[in-house]
Amino acid sequence: TESIRAELTATADGDPIWDKALDLVSVSPRTAVLESFLRVEESLRQLAKPEGTRQSAVQMARVLGKSGTISQPLVSSITELALLRNQAVHMTDFTFNEDGARSYVQAARRISTALDALPEPDSENLG
Repeated sequence: TESIRAELTATADGDPIWDKALDLVSVSPRTAVLESFLRVEESLRQLAKPEGTRQSAVQMARVLGKSGTISQPLVSSITELALLRNQAVHMTDFTFNEDGARSYVQAARRISTALDALPEPDSENLG
């Protein structure tokens, strides 16, 4: 749909946080993935505050999706990123190659930038 395309085509060129994550790809793909997901979580917390501060990223995304603050396809994308991030953290035999980590960082960047561009929802709608 048009709204999800608009949400995911936003970019953050020249942002030092994302530049650092992309630099990490060649040194430690796993670390690049973890750093990128932290930024997505931060963006979600900004939207879900203060109600979402104790929730996981997936829980926050679901609440924001249920309230109509973010689209269901964006909720699904965040859930997929979270799954890959959890595999990177908890499965010692799970590895990202550089291309996979770069794609992950770029997807996280688009999602985080889209989340940052959204207006804060009414806290009444998040309950």
